[in-house]
Amino acid sequence: MPDTTTATTELLDAIRGFLEDGNLEEARFLRDAIHESIASGDDWITFAESSLLETF
Repeated sequence: MPDTTTATTELLDAIRGFLEDGNLEEARFLRDAIHESIASGDDWITFAESSLLETF
């Protein structure tokens, strides 16, 4: 698995944790980092992961 995919998976797990804790600021910060990685062509996410990011 590429390092970027592993890092994105870890970021998504952290986002889930922040959302559970109600910490939207940190969740949004990590969401923006994932969007930047995707926009630069370094990474991709699944439809389900994309749906998670669009919920907040």
